Amino acid sequence: MSEHDRVPEQEQDFELMAYLDILLKRKWLILLPTVGCALAAVVISLFLPKIWEITAILQPGRFSVQTGTGQFEEVVVTDPKQIAGQINQEAYNTIVAAELNLDVRNIPKIRAENLRDTKLVKMSIRDKDVPTSRAVLAEIFTLIKADLDKKVDVEIKSLESEILSNENKIKEKNLDIQAKGYEIDSLKEEVNILKNKLAISEARDKSLIGEQSAVKKRIEALDEQNKKVLAEKRDSAEAMGLLLYSNEIQQSLRYLGTLERNLSDERVNQEDIKNSVSKRISKIKRTGILIEINKARIEELKNKNSLLNQKRGRIDYTLLLKEPQASANPVAPSKVKNAFLAGMASLFVFTFLALIIEFYGRYKKREDPAPGRAIPRFSP
Repeated sequence: MSEHDRVPEQEQDFELMAYLDILLKRKWLILLPTVGCALAAVVISLFLPKIWEITAILQPGRFSVQTGTGQFEEVVVTDPKQIAGQINQEAYNTIVAAELNLDVRNIPKIRAENLRDTKLVKMSIRDKDVPTSRAVLAEIFTLIKADLDKKVDVEIKSLESEILSNENKIKEKNLDIQAKGYEIDSLKEEVNILKNKLAISEARDKSLIGEQSAVKKRIEALDEQNKKVLAEKRDSAEAMGLLLYSNEIQQSLRYLGTLERNLSDERVNQEDIKNSVSKRISKIKRTGILIEINKARIEELKNKNSLLNQKRGRIDYTLLLKEPQASANPVAPSKVKNAFLAGMASLFVFTFLALIIEFYGRYKKREDPAPGRAIPRFSP
């Protein structure tokens, strides 16, 4: 770096030292008024009315909604930011003033905010009248609660209505199951009766078959006897016997035909009974399936009601988590803060004044130098 470049830096250092010399020279002009102003701020703060911060915290009404995965997600009736915005826009001031018999112009300024990462709303008032401020916050909470709880009541009534509807459906299904149970019992009784009839018919069938077999044997015996008579020489007495054998064979054949018809009718009756039994058994099975379907539907409705009751249990009305309370100590006036601000402001003002006085004195000396003295260079 050349000698020429070092000259401006030396001049800057010289000017800075000149300013410091001025401040040291005028230190009492700066420090005494600064301390005086700070003390004056403290004294004035002692006589100013004390300001308290009254705060309250409310929790909006909330309920749960079921997501697509079956999980419950908690939602609030109204967005806390919206509630805070309405309070800050003085939406409730007119009603509060009317309820508390206050002039709306005398309602203290209310600040509201949604507490970070929560669903809570903080309301605060800074005022000297603590009882009035507490009453204002309490009244605002009452108004907000009345408004939000209406929405909660709608949700609760909707859930209760759905639960009641499901309970009525469960009762209907139980009655239907009971009726179908009676129907199955009746069908089973009919099946037992039909089975008894079938057993009687089958016994009669066996009896007819046995009697039919006996008649056939008798007819065969009579036919053999008739053939023997025909093979021998016959006189009038034997001819009469032959005629009797023939009549008995004819009667037996007619009786055999009657047995065959009775046997056929009996077997038709058995088929009818079996078909009736089969139809009733099929109906019993179908009715049993319907009963199982109703039971499954009842379980489904019970599970649904269980979820609805869980959802109902998660519903909360708007709550005042923190009653309106004043701060333990006044938030204003702050003696330390006021003293600090007054001190900083006076320090700046009197420092600037000291520099002006010094510069003005030097300027006067330059303009009107003493006899025999050279005019000093004007610099700090």
